[in-house]
Amino acid sequence: MKTKITDLTFLQEVADNNKEAFNELLGILIEQSVEFIEAIPKYLAEKDWYLLGAIAHKAKASVRTIGMSDWGNKLETIEHLSKGNARLYLEQKKVGGSLTSDEEKQWVLLKEEQQSDINLTQLEPLVEEFVTDYTLAIEELKEIAYSL
Repeated sequence: MKTKITDLTFLQEVADNNKEAFNELLGILIEQSVEFIEAIPKYLAEKDWYLLGAIAHKAKASVRTIGMSDWGNKLETIEHLSKGNARLYLEQKKVGGSLTSDEEKQWVLLKEEQQSDINLTQLEPLVEEFVTDYTLAIEELKEIAYSL
């Protein structure tokens, strides 16, 4: 089912064209959207790079499930830029010898990240655009869910 913003063909296949299963999956995606729409700008504002990267990673699957593959790619960019920013932050702390044990674990996971955007020239506009586009997509999903 192709709509204005989303393409639910994959979701219909997963639901095996079962209307009840399809509606249940829509409900889960709509429910998850609240977390993404709230957390992504929050973590950006707080400059919590590790959590921003993690939530962007989690959101990728949801947006791709509803046929927003361009946004899957953009979320991947947000994920890697955020993780790169986290790496830079941790690298500074590591040089100063002040990494906590949790930060040491994060460092191991992030030390190979090459992209970053400390000046937020890419992250801020991507996050703003994501919140706008994803909010519209979720409204579309709600209309579909209510019409079933």
